[in-house]
Amino acid sequence: MLDINKMPTSSFYDTVAAWSHLTPAGSPLVPTPEEAAYIANHAADDPSRLALQVSKMAELKPGRSNPSKPTFRTSVVVRQVQGYQVMQRKVPTWASFPGLYFPHHLSLEQCSSETTARYKASLMGSSQRMADLTGGFGVDLAFMAVNLEAALYVERQPELAAIVQHNYRQLGLNHIVVRVGEAETALSLLEKDALDLIYLDPARRGQGGGKVVALADCEPDVNQLLSVLFDKAPTLLFKLSPMLDITQALRELPQTHEVHVVAVDNECKELLFLLKRGDPPGDVLLTCINLKTGGQQEVLSVSRRVALDSQPHFLEMPGRYLYEPNASLLKAGLFDYLTTVFPVFKLHPHSHLYTADTWLPAFPGRGFEVIGWSPYHPKKVKQAWPELVKANLSCRHFPEHVDTVRKRLKLSDGGDDYLFATTLLDTSRVIIRTKKVC
Repeated sequence: MLDINKMPTSSFYDTVAAWSHLTPAGSPLVPTPEEAAYIANHAADDPSRLALQVSKMAELKPGRSNPSKPTFRTSVVVRQVQGYQVMQRKVPTWASFPGLYFPHHLSLEQCSSETTARYKASLMGSSQRMADLTGGFGVDLAFMAVNLEAALYVERQPELAAIVQHNYRQLGLNHIVVRVGEAETALSLLEKDALDLIYLDPARRGQGGGKVVALADCEPDVNQLLSVLFDKAPTLLFKLSPMLDITQALRELPQTHEVHVVAVDNECKELLFLLKRGDPPGDVLLTCINLKTGGQQEVLSVSRRVALDSQPHFLEMPGRYLYEPNASLLKAGLFDYLTTVFPVFKLHPHSHLYTADTWLPAFPGRGFEVIGWSPYHPKKVKQAWPELVKANLSCRHFPEHVDTVRKRLKLSDGGDDYLFATTLLDTSRVIIRTKKVC
């Protein structure tokens, strides 16, 4: 995947070569040969313990040459070990390249995973030239640009850009040009229609460091840049917060053609908005995907208008099986639509629990076999299942918190039983006892 060793096409390179003043300088984080050897030997060590061990050595003094005993910079050694360990978890392909450099831990934690980056790469279509104007650690662009003719990476932090430039060369991604600067600066220097696609992942942290959700609070504010973005490329791809209100975002971004709600192992990670130049479309394609460890995928795509017009089907009491949609479907609000594409019934308009008498292995979410159900009253629950002392407990459209219910039922956490405290169609409160099937 990474051994492509391409160079930018001449016309594209000529455009950005003039930005020599934006070329990143070398990074002070480059390990010395002695540090690199030490890092390789301690890559699996606990970073906290390693920091204590390295700090006992004298810091490497400027101008000191050929010391009789190797001395290391604690920050460099610990950062590289931490980075390698994060890569093993988030971007395992990169973990196999020993020559990569890593930035501050926050940049690593904020970067995309290989799983979600590969998914974005599947959305590239016929694009041949793209730019990532909010580069970060460069994971998304590395995977999105692998089959392109040329790509541009822009990052406002010089040190981070220098690290990414080094890493791209180590990975054989020579067709990606790295530049330092603001997104707005890069846009002002690009020619009209210079690109096929522009990718933006706006920073979602305010000046005080707290997370922000509204588009207007992100940096850069994509709403303010839409006209100039479309002047440079006909297609835009925005990665937005999973906390964002999709309906409100569509009002602010009317040229959106597709929304992808991306979950990984049932945790919603990001919203991808694909916009195209021209008049707003009459409808939006909504794709919900849950990417599972091991490579499996749960995917459901539907016209948003069809989803919103769907009429739900209800059942007054639990059937033989209970189903809970994955996180991407819940975020997208496809609650009613699920009852039109799967033979399932909702137990309540707001519980988002579904039931059926047949097992549905293709249902996109978790499935449980119903053992029984009881009115929510400690004595009645105890009478129904006197042997039950441990269970996994969830509350769905229920007036009490999980901790309160667990305390009242005198249950410890864990075991093979899964209990759902929920509200039925007739508003009665019940406990549904199940065994997990998948």
